[in-house]
Amino acid sequence: MKNIPHRIILSEDQLPKQWYNLRADMKEQPDSMLNPATGKPAAEEDLYPVFCRELAHQEMD
Repeated sequence: MKNIPHRIILSEDQLPKQWYNLRADMKEQPDSMLNPATGKPAAEEDLYPVFCRELAHQEMD
């Protein structure tokens, strides 16, 4: 197993119960993700090796 320098292990009662969507309040939206192989904006299909289709679609929203 790869040595991970920092790891935080939380018990179930320490896990966050609420989340905040920071992106909704940003004045300027972040640039689109780039495909590291091509350097061009990533397409949803580029994320399929990492995410299932539904999550890849959510990431591209």
